[in-house]
Amino acid sequence: MGMMPLRVGAYLINLANPGAFVSFDPYLPYVWGIFAALYYVYLLWRRRSPVLAFWRAISYPTTDSMHSPQAELGAGKKVGVIKQVGWKRGFIMWALHLVIVYFFATTLISFLIGDIAAAQLIGYPESMEEFFAASKYIMWALTVVGVLLGYGYSVVSILWGQFIRNLDFTITGWLTNAFCYPLLGVVIWHMVPSFTGPSPIITAGPALYLMLVLGFVFNLLYMLSIWNLGTMFDLMADKGVRTSFFYSVIRHPNYMLEACMFFALELVGLSGGIEWLAIMMIFFLYWIRSEREDNFMLYSNPEYEPYTHTTPYKFIPGVY
Repeated sequence: MGMMPLRVGAYLINLANPGAFVSFDPYLPYVWGIFAALYYVYLLWRRRSPVLAFWRAISYPTTDSMHSPQAELGAGKKVGVIKQVGWKRGFIMWALHLVIVYFFATTLISFLIGDIAAAQLIGYPESMEEFFAASKYIMWALTVVGVLLGYGYSVVSILWGQFIRNLDFTITGWLTNAFCYPLLGVVIWHMVPSFTGPSPIITAGPALYLMLVLGFVFNLLYMLSIWNLGTMFDLMADKGVRTSFFYSVIRHPNYMLEACMFFALELVGLSGGIEWLAIMMIFFLYWIRSEREDNFMLYSNPEYEPYTHTTPYKFIPGVY
């Protein structure tokens, strides 16, 4: 994790200039030494955690309805500030949203093509393992179709006056979503250890089939949670509040189910503590996205705070 800021910077530089090769690894001890000094100077000077102060700086000011860090710092009570969207604001949001569609939807189209090709390569399954593998790729393809439906609706709905309410078009908004996609996700997967260790704990027998069934179930539920959003699906956008089916039970069923799906798929390869740590990165990433989304939606949509009271749990009903 200590390499993340430098490798993100190197990745972006190399992405902008493919012919360049930039490595900041030799400077890592000096960079973190400077960060450590600044951290303790700020902590002693302001008597406040720099991490919480940073979160407040990048977050929208909201109430303490979800015990957010910025509320602990005395942030203002601005909830649901976007009361009405006219043509001017609607057109601006639509135009900015085209940038989001370009980066994320184009990536997902490549996913769709790859999933269909993988399912075709397997063909008619001749074993239980092939059945689960083909089912996985088919459901992934259907999930992407549901996502693209949401993006497509956002593009054309302006024709009949259906506007996007607001966009989290901030650096933090981009980062918290980009790290879960190849846009920047490649940086994450280069930083964490391999999910598969030298001595996997599950290789055959009933335990293997249990994991395959769990992966199938989570995959199916994740696909249904995306289709449950329907035309309201999007990233970094406020298109309203969905309160039906999955979303009447927890606020982020798609994040929870996707993380559990990947966990079940990778569990067959786990063999030691470092692999368990690697798979926990998935849950951490989706937790960060859920925090950012709650913060953004609380600020943007007046219907979201009542929703947090009727649906108080984010991931696990009755627990969290």
